[in-house]
Amino acid sequence: MKLHLAREWPAIAAPFAVLHTAVLDDGTLIALVESRTCGYSLLQLHPDSPRIHLRPLPHVRPDDREDRPVLLTRGMAWALLDGRDDLHLHADPEAEALHVRIADPHQVYPPYARKHAASVAATAGSPAFVCVERAPAYLGQARHFAELRWRVDERSAQWCGLASLQPSADCPASAQGLSPRVGHLASAADGGLYAFVPGSQSVAAEKWGMDYWALARIDRAGRVERVLMRGGNTGDGRKRGVRAAFMACAGYLLLSPMFAGDEWRGRQRLFSISDGTLEEVAMPRGRSAYRLLQHRQSRFWICRQDAGRLSLALCRGEP
Repeated sequence: MKLHLAREWPAIAAPFAVLHTAVLDDGTLIALVESRTCGYSLLQLHPDSPRIHLRPLPHVRPDDREDRPVLLTRGMAWALLDGRDDLHLHADPEAEALHVRIADPHQVYPPYARKHAASVAATAGSPAFVCVERAPAYLGQARHFAELRWRVDERSAQWCGLASLQPSADCPASAQGLSPRVGHLASAADGGLYAFVPGSQSVAAEKWGMDYWALARIDRAGRVERVLMRGGNTGDGRKRGVRAAFMACAGYLLLSPMFAGDEWRGRQRLFSISDGTLEEVAMPRGRSAYRLLQHRQSRFWICRQDAGRLSLALCRGEP
């Protein structure tokens, strides 16, 4: 996939980490960012906007570094899931937050669980599936996912189920019997789910590599139906592993290598779920230090963050 530069914005000071990103129906890029000193903010950038906007989110709790909020989107609406009981709902990019208390009549969401990421929805009515870590001790590894049904028109939200990924031949459990990890999820139009599985071991992948990683089609009970792609350490002494996230269009998975010395030489890849193709992402001329951040329809958002500055650009793609 060759990217061609369409528009670029002046860099902004960025003393923050980008946690989650999404693209609304009108093409607006939004990102939940966190600063150690200023808490959480929402970055907003419309393709026609002259500048990047940062919107402080003072209503979001900044005190729990292990259970950060996650970003949900639906059409032009966006919401922040804060803790286990609170949803801060915005009907459009400029609207003020409406507080929604999340119902949990069946007590499915554990009180000590920690959120990691929310699913990308294939259809407007799809529930959100939140990757959660259920272990009492924080390891930064989600092995369960919780179903959250939320409605913008009714201003309502409810926890409806909790499941873990069930081990299979291609997605085995760890040597300690732990279920496979759940890195990110995307819902399919027929009600199923796609899951990125960053292995099952509890060791730090950044240091040791991943025992395996996989893209799998699963059902809502966590049963693996089929594996679309698989990789990881092969026993040759080279460390392998990828970070992956489903794009806003839901039909693509972005894979970013963790190690520059693997077969991909540190270059990102886009996997198309519909046709099973894996393409290298080639940055525009003069932008080799940039990374793909989000993709929806014909728009590709790329970014570079270093030396306390964030640069964003919009590209068009060419196979």
